[in-house]
Amino acid sequence: MEKTNVLAFAGSLRRNSYNKMLLNNMVSLGENIININIFDISEIPFFNQDIENEPPEVIKELRKQVNDSEGVIIVTPEYNFSFSAITKNVIDWLSRVEKPLDNKPVCICGASGGYFGTARAQLQLRPVLAAVNARVMSKPDLFIPNAQNIFSDGGEILDTTIQNNIKDFLQKFNNFIK
Repeated sequence: MEKTNVLAFAGSLRRNSYNKMLLNNMVSLGENIININIFDISEIPFFNQDIENEPPEVIKELRKQVNDSEGVIIVTPEYNFSFSAITKNVIDWLSRVEKPLDNKPVCICGASGGYFGTARAQLQLRPVLAAVNARVMSKPDLFIPNAQNIFSDGGEILDTTIQNNIKDFLQKFNNFIK
């Protein structure tokens, strides 16, 4: 049986981002469940309605990859009780013209150095995704708190409970898409 293809991005520009590390772990832990294609959002310009109909190549490629995917995984950091501006920027680009997020299955997860993981960021992100008519998976949640203690120096998650939570999350998202 062919695996589900999804597009994923980490809403952080930081080189050693916990969310990029989480996403990389999701790729390896989910290899028998789902095919995750990571999109690097670091070159995406600020949304500008003046160029939305003739966007830069990176936006054309992003839209194409979202259209070609069966779902989207957003791995979000939490800044000041909310999600990152770069995450909002990506959603803004994807909500216009072709509207590739319209009725697209989406799941949200994230890692943070704080006690609550990215619970507040994810809570803030849900109404934004609802506004663009994305079909957001409501359960299970995946919040990785105290991320500074979770990842090895090489960026791997060594805790088997967290690994199993990630696998369960990906399996549930795969089921949600189908």
